[in-house]
Amino acid sequence: SIDIQGSYDVDFPSIEIRDGNGEVIQEGKSSATHQIELMSIHSLRKTFSINGYTIYLTTNQSGLKAEVVKKTENGLIYQASVGIQGIKVDYVFNSEEKEIQDAYFKLNYHLQEGISVKKKYEIKNMLTFLA
Repeated sequence: SIDIQGSYDVDFPSIEIRDGNGEVIQEGKSSATHQIELMSIHSLRKTFSINGYTIYLTTNQSGLKAEVVKKTENGLIYQASVGIQGIKVDYVFNSEEKEIQDAYFKLNYHLQEGISVKKKYEIKNMLTFLA
């Protein structure tokens, strides 16, 4: 009989993150390296552009946030963001004589989403306007 059960919180500074092309944005860390770096945890902040869209990617100890921004020539700013925080993984696996009795893998998390369209205006001659 095999009985395995546990849970853990995902530690974002120690995971490997790749972009859509498979390029590494953040290197993963082994447990030995990670234990040393826990004393000086740093957040990942990366900015890059794809087809005229600016992508901001940030991580901290408990989550990941991606934001996409597109600015147009007429002053419109399109913005969308998604953040996932507090990821906790729970798992159970029970088997007996090559037969699985019970098994599950569960993720708990908090998801935040946002979409906005803004317009920048420049006000010239503010003193004249207010007078």
